[in-house]
Amino acid sequence: MQAPVSSPAPARTRRKYQPRNTEVVPRKKLSARRLTVLASERDAQQVFYWRPKTREECSNVPRPCPYVGCKHHLYLDVRQNGNIRLNFPDIEPGDMEESCSLDVADQGAHSLDATMGYLNVTRERVRQIERVGMGDMLDDPRVLAHALELDDGEDGTEDEED
Repeated sequence: MQAPVSSPAPARTRRKYQPRNTEVVPRKKLSARRLTVLASERDAQQVFYWRPKTREECSNVPRPCPYVGCKHHLYLDVRQNGNIRLNFPDIEPGDMEESCSLDVADQGAHSLDATMGYLNVTRERVRQIERVGMGDMLDDPRVLAHALELDDGEDGTEDEED
């Protein structure tokens, strides 16, 4: 008896960039499993750690930044429903090349591909984030006033007439 003839599997093409898999830790599971242990360890130690409160204090902290709980840290995101999204579950926070979004912003403008790598998201997600951020900026009257001032004069000052 002959084995059935199967057609060759279609060749898979891989995209130029695919973000790494991320891990989402639901808030309920985190509180049920980990927070109990973390709270008991914290209560046993009763150690208070210094954390930077301003950007100036933060700039003196060695990099990669050890404060993963900071909202500017690139290692994890906390969603609106309280779930934690680990952006880089396959590496440790200390192994990250860039760990702070403020440090990345201080470097100046970045390409779309570089931003994809920092955030571990797709190109389309970067575009969506950019669109939301630009909309928020344009809704702020201070930003609009500043943009109008820049239109009046190239150096930010208005032209004077005699």
